[in-house]
Amino acid sequence: MAAGKAATAFDGAWMLSTYYGAKGLDVGTARTPVGPTGKRATMMNGLADSISKGARNKEGARKWVEYLASDACQTAVGEYGVVFPATPAGTRAAVAAYEKKGIDTTAFTQPVADKRHFTTFSFPITNYAADVYALMRPAMQDLYGGGAPASGLDTTNSQINFIFDQ
Repeated sequence: MAAGKAATAFDGAWMLSTYYGAKGLDVGTARTPVGPTGKRATMMNGLADSISKGARNKEGARKWVEYLASDACQTAVGEYGVVFPATPAGTRAAVAAYEKKGIDTTAFTQPVADKRHFTTFSFPITNYAADVYALMRPAMQDLYGGGAPASGLDTTNSQINFIFDQ
């Protein structure tokens, strides 16, 4: 987008500051479209603060994970205005931080508040995910940034199907 090669980017909220911070780039956000179910939908992002079975200091790790899940930590994360934390308090802090930067977050916050017309879905799980990604990423970059025709995705699809057939 900043290079003037693409008019749209499909990214998450973590990219807001990057796009809004680019000089000479007129940026806005949009909610996801209403789909065939009559709802807007987005893929759920989830992170797990976990303790390794082999952790040397399990009690210290437990305390750290407990802190990571707390409003204190989530609010501290939110105050940087980089991501939307997992707790409502953290999200409120993030919204305030984004607002200080002049960034409108309603495309991300309004759908969450409107549960009747919004849903999430789990990240699709597939075999050979790294291989699929290795093929899809450059194909999509060529499409969005390089002006490659969408018909080129037929070749990529054939390559992916070949992987699954092995």
